[in-house]
Amino acid sequence: MKSNDLAHRRGTLRAYLVEGSGLLRARLARIIVALEGVELVGTAQDIATAAPSLGVLVPDVVILGLTSGQPATRQWLGALTTLGQDCRLIVLMPGGAGPLRRIYLDAGAHHAFDKTAEIAELRKTLIRMSGHAGPRTGMTRTPPKQENDNV
Repeated sequence: MKSNDLAHRRGTLRAYLVEGSGLLRARLARIIVALEGVELVGTAQDIATAAPSLGVLVPDVVILGLTSGQPATRQWLGALTTLGQDCRLIVLMPGGAGPLRRIYLDAGAHHAFDKTAEIAELRKTLIRMSGHAGPRTGMTRTPPKQENDNV
């Protein structure tokens, strides 16, 4: 079963956000909760913090923010094994990491975006995955409590 099949069956695409920067995590969370058909089921500062929740929350998509100089491969490949086949992985690369895009995609990420320049593309991809038209209208929601707010 594909990720958007799950979204259509439940009526929402369940997203989990992992981002090391507290400010960027909060900004991305606001963007995600504003999308119709997308539910932000959790956030975390890193994969180690997120791992226990991922198996319980069963997201359709995990959005994983990477930082420059981070040993990304070990971190997000570990995430892939935790998530299973039905979960999609979106990698948010640090600015200027364009050449790494192919490496992330070849290693199993379903999408890879520059986290400083391609947020609109991330938004469009989530909308497409959810099968809905766009932003919520007349609704205000707050992002879920972050599991690690020490940043």
